[in-house]
Amino acid sequence: KLSTKQYQDLANDENAKWFCNYCVSLPAFISATSIEGAKWGNLVGDQIQETINLIYSKTVSWKPNLFKIPSGASGKAFVEEIANLIDQWVSKSNLESVSLTALQIFGPLMLQKPSKTSKNRDHIKFLIARMEKWKQGEFSQLFSECDAIQKRLHNSSQRPDSVAKVFARLMLHGKVSAALRWLGDNKAAPLELNRKVRDILKSKHPDAEPVNFEQVLCPGLPTPKVEPVIFENIDAQMVAKAAKSTKGSAGPSGMDADVWRRILCSKAFKKPTELACDAIARMCRRLCTEYIDPESISAILSCRLIPLDKQPGVRPIGIGEVLRRIMGKAVTTFLKIDIINSVGPLQLAAGQEGGCEAAIHAMEQMFEDDDSQGVLLVDASNAFNSLNRETSLLNIRHICPEFATFIINTYRKPSKLFLPGGSFILSTEGTTQGDNCASGFYSISILPIIIDLEKINCQQLWYADDAASTGKLTAIREWWEELIKIGPGLGYYPNATKTWLVVKPQYEEEARKRFLGTGIKITTEGQRYLGAAIGTDDFKNRYVTSKVEKWISELKKLTEIAKTEPHLAYSAYIFGLSKRWMFLMRSMDNISELLKPLEDCIQNVFLPVLCVDTTA
Repeated sequence: KLSTKQYQDLANDENAKWFCNYCVSLPAFISATSIEGAKWGNLVGDQIQETINLIYSKTVSWKPNLFKIPSGASGKAFVEEIANLIDQWVSKSNLESVSLTALQIFGPLMLQKPSKTSKNRDHIKFLIARMEKWKQGEFSQLFSECDAIQKRLHNSSQRPDSVAKVFARLMLHGKVSAALRWLGDNKAAPLELNRKVRDILKSKHPDAEPVNFEQVLCPGLPTPKVEPVIFENIDAQMVAKAAKSTKGSAGPSGMDADVWRRILCSKAFKKPTELACDAIARMCRRLCTEYIDPESISAILSCRLIPLDKQPGVRPIGIGEVLRRIMGKAVTTFLKIDIINSVGPLQLAAGQEGGCEAAIHAMEQMFEDDDSQGVLLVDASNAFNSLNRETSLLNIRHICPEFATFIINTYRKPSKLFLPGGSFILSTEGTTQGDNCASGFYSISILPIIIDLEKINCQQLWYADDAASTGKLTAIREWWEELIKIGPGLGYYPNATKTWLVVKPQYEEEARKRFLGTGIKITTEGQRYLGAAIGTDDFKNRYVTSKVEKWISELKKLTEIAKTEPHLAYSAYIFGLSKRWMFLMRSMDNISELLKPLEDCIQNVFLPVLCVDTTA
């Protein structure tokens, strides 16, 4: 690897900037094994692929309706087939090109709940019958049966449940964050997909930009070699651990984190579970050591895209396949030190422990320094979706070669983002929403910009796409001008209208003169920064007070729920609500007096309800 200084020297050396087609191309991949000659029941060759692809295009729009994988022989057979389908891809069999797409339809076809009141014995009966049809390649019959079930599913016309009932249901499923959202006012509802909403979603996922030659690092130099043997450490235990900590909704396949945790972590299936974990571990190792055919993994890289009402505006929420998230967590956990070392202290969102709190304290100290006249807090437009993907994939091979092969395999082909109803748009630029590797990939990709800005005589700090600069106003203005010059080359577009310059009162007049015409907002009071506040004591006090008032309101709602569900309310308090003010306590100094109303509410309102003897 090259040091930061070597990167800077190359960037400043005009003689080093020469290019050829080889330098600016991603490594070639080997096509997947031909499906010609493959046989699955009565289907052969291309018939298998066409049938499975057609069914997949239909199942991605199905409503959630899966039953729990039964224990016993039928459940073991189901998990064994999961391991077998993954193994077909890992071993490069003649089903390599279709096995992972088959995996995506396997869950919804096998686990489709026959009726709203069906019991476990019914599920076992249907699963056994469906497994037999699956082995015989009777995919069309399976699809016809499950599609008939789906057509009779309707949105509930019942009155909406009370907040307490919804809260209790979510908590019993371990969805603490989702439950806590019902205590506040941020329950964003999904929007109906009309042409206007679709156009907004498309605009937030721009077309791919070509490689920016000026931002390509180390042209003409060979990429550092990574020994494949190091990835042997990604084993079945690491996959099981990643699955255990993975939570959330399902991607297009309909198999959510609960389903995958039962497959990979349950003791009910024993040997099949071990086989499935081992198959996924081998899949991770192959993705980290070989450049594979992107078509063969396209199904597991697809995501669901949900438009939420931002009030005003649209917030796109991506939900990736759980299998992809498990693999991403296993790989980034293993490569955590390599990713952190690749960016060093220049980028604090690459996995450093307490990186956000460190960024807040560092910027606070730099701003309070006598030599500092202000701090510029930069907002970038649609940053993660606008990153120049082609340039970033070339650069990551030099910045973090250990991570590069996995990222190139998962990003060299646009991913499908399925919208409600089954239509889709493509993620061709930036990182993919729903990918838990996106933060590490983005942190590494933005490094050339950070390095280029180091030459300016001011202090800067980056946390993902949140950039801040502090020092003399002349240096800050120079830093801003350089950022808006080089940033767009890598897909970083600073938004002046949402960027704030916080200045010390004595420098306000100078600041308004120096930043005249930039569109940047200027204040002497303060501004929110990474969940905390920077500025005057009065501004920080108002910020904390507003937070405390909100938390007290939520705590009072939780107290009402505690009257009927004390255990769930206590769990939500310990594992969710209290973490919110714990973060602020770690991030901001001298706020204990401001938190006293919250402490009084906990002691005098919440705890007494928990301690009431309900058996008396």
